[in-house]
Amino acid sequence: ALLSVPALLWAATTNSLQAIQAALAAAGVAYGSMAIAIPVHVGRVCAPEDFARLYGKVFLCWGVCGLIAPLVAGRLFDIYGNYRVALLLAGIAAILAAIASFLMPSDKQLLQEINTVKSRYDEASP
Repeated sequence: ALLSVPALLWAATTNSLQAIQAALAAAGVAYGSMAIAIPVHVGRVCAPEDFARLYGKVFLCWGVCGLIAPLVAGRLFDIYGNYRVALLLAGIAAILAAIASFLMPSDKQLLQEINTVKSRYDEASP
């Protein structure tokens, strides 16, 4: 998310077609890198037997956003006659996502919490 912020805000604030194309290409690279990073991160913070279920939920949310965002961007284009507002909103969403990722517990903390919950579950099971 943090990698896409400057690109999206640059695309939203420039009038140069070449700059917009370069900014959106950079945002596309950032988006593509997330396609690699997200499953790796999910795999690091969950047990192997939980990966498919948890990553399925992440990917479902990603897909829903991928369906809704273009419709919203198109509607904003119809209202304003350009994509500036849609790109600003995407930049703001990326900033919020970056802030949320910094506020999340570290992998080590998550693994400790998962192990604590599992040990409690194992102790409670007959």
